[in-house]
Parts: sequence; structure tokens; C-alpha cells
Amino acid sequence: MAATALTLAVVTNAGATPSDPFKGVWTSIDTDGSNQRLSFGGNGDTRAVHYFDDGASACGWPAINVTATLIGKATVSGSSATADLAGQCNGTGQSLASTATFTYDSGTNTLSDTFGVTWHR
Repeated sequence: MAATALTLAVVTNAGATPSDPFKGVWTSIDTDGSNQRLSFGGNGDTRAVHYFDDGASACGWPAINVTATLIGKATVSGSSATADLAGQCNGTGQSLASTATFTYDSGTNTLSDTFGVTWHR
């Protein structure tokens, strides 16, 4: 009975819209096939953002196995967050910068970004 109640509680909460749709960790498959991780922290209209790509084409992947890490701030407005990020290719030290907008879809509990990638929790 306890297992059934737990299962029902998890299923019930899975479809709920979070009170802060951006906060937390998101994952996706990049257009180049690499894995990406994105996290939003903080509260209010300005958020800390951390981005990691395990095979960054901007760094020369797949010819060389190199990752990328970028950090920055995002401005939240309604269901969109625009992030200004800067960082580097891990291993080569090449500098990177990017601006991207992430739009939250409450119906699917996903983010879509400027590059056409869908992010999941």
C-alpha cells in the first residue's frame, strides 16, 4: 500500500507546473549529437546560469574530444529567459561566448532554445 501511495504521489507531481519553471537542471542533445547540461539558479528576474557541453563543435568536436563550460546571467521575462554566457573549451583554453533565449513550455515541461534544441528535466 505504501508503495502504491508513493507511486501515485510521484505521478501526480510529475505533471504539475513548477512554481519556478527555469530553476534547476536541464539536459538535451545538441544539434551536433553531443550531450548538454544547463542549470538556472537564484530567484527573481536575473539568474545565474551554468552550461556544459560534453562535445562542443565550437571547440573542434568531433575531430578532437573536447568539452565546453560557460557561465553567465539570464534575464527572465514571463516564459522566456535570455542568457549571456562566456567560458572556454576545456583542454584548449579557446574562449567562447554565446547569447541564447530559452522558452518554457508548461504543457510539456520543456525548454526550447534559440538553436532549435529541446531541453528536459
